[in-house]
Amino acid sequence: MIKGIVWGSTLILTAGLSAMVGMSVALNSPLPFNLDAIWQKIDGVRQAGLSALWQRKLQQPVNILVMGVDIQPGVDANSEQRFSARSDTMLLVRLDPSNDSLSMLSIPRDTRVRFPNGSWDKINAANAIGGIDLTIRVLQNNLNDVPVNRYVRITTESFQELVDAVGGVDVYVPMDMEYTDRTQGLYINLKEGQQILNGDQAEQFVRYRGDNLGDIGRVKRQQIILEAIKNKLQSPMVIVRLPQILKVVDKNVDTNLTNGEIITLMSFAKGLEQNGFNTTLLPGRASQPWEYRLSYWLISENEKNQVIQPYLNR
Repeated sequence: MIKGIVWGSTLILTAGLSAMVGMSVALNSPLPFNLDAIWQKIDGVRQAGLSALWQRKLQQPVNILVMGVDIQPGVDANSEQRFSARSDTMLLVRLDPSNDSLSMLSIPRDTRVRFPNGSWDKINAANAIGGIDLTIRVLQNNLNDVPVNRYVRITTESFQELVDAVGGVDVYVPMDMEYTDRTQGLYINLKEGQQILNGDQAEQFVRYRGDNLGDIGRVKRQQIILEAIKNKLQSPMVIVRLPQILKVVDKNVDTNLTNGEIITLMSFAKGLEQNGFNTTLLPGRASQPWEYRLSYWLISENEKNQVIQPYLNR
């Protein structure tokens, strides 16, 4: 599947509706959505105007790990086990009030990392092996002990639902995209041009690999969709869609964000200027066929330090 984006979908989701929504950017255990608090905010909007929703201020930087998690075949839709599969999308999102910025570091799922037991594996295996706790440990051990303050895990099946819930996303499709894989039930047929993509079309956009960039091309398209979702969440009209969005979140999002934190992140994300939103790919290169039995994304140790520095709270 798209697998994640939510992604991916999410910070913005995370950030945006932040884990509402989110970062997506942000987000259970148990699910943090006591709807009474949110309905009170909505009622405040009715009485005092849209500004009532955005009163909380972010006081200090926060790093949020956002993951899109594969679908678990045979697992009940209400079981916590639905969040225990491999991660397909991984984003480290930083919201920083000191410079009014929201930064997303995309970490390819094939990134080769060292696990605490000394073994090497792809980073997307960490969640399936040891859940969120192991994932955070692996991430920190390989990325300069970067702090992870909150997390959000989003099931991949929520991607289409999320895009439809926000009313579609405005995206420029850079080329005609046509591809069919009946074994995966994958049918891609998009035309070049600026357009509003619904959930199914947005998934086609992200899953397309005909540009010969492989997983890296997909990561870039995930970032495009995330930014489009952010723009939608900044629209005053999002208030009308809150109930529908919250239904998607309640079913498909696992987070340790509190209600208050979610509202704060929503407020911060809404106030960001366009130049305050940044996306970066974890620097590295694809492994060569003769280097390893499996294909990996190999981290560039020299470039990594510069990219990670803003996330270190130092």
